[in-house]
Amino acid sequence: MEAGDLTAGTTRRDCERARSEEWILAAAAELFARQSYQKTSMKDLAERADMSVGRLYSYFPGKEDIYRQLLVTYLTEMHRKMDEAGLPTDPPLVHLSYCKFGS
Repeated sequence: MEAGDLTAGTTRRDCERARSEEWILAAAAELFARQSYQKTSMKDLAERADMSVGRLYSYFPGKEDIYRQLLVTYLTEMHRKMDEAGLPTDPPLVHLSYCKFGS
């Protein structure tokens, strides 16, 4: 869903939530690339996303969850582009959302 699209069953609040999640993910991608995942705190992410830490936690329970969603988003897009190009996409990337990362 594109942030701002109001389709059947989608509320304005759903669109605002999607837009905020996209903003958080963009902030995370920038900070993880610039200063690394390990050196980025939830406070850093909240500041970059222009929201309170409490509000950030209402979208994602932790930094690992943000990282996982970034991976799912990027891999889903890669899968879509490979499919459009007629390239094999096995193994399915859909199962990544169930993975746990870290120790």
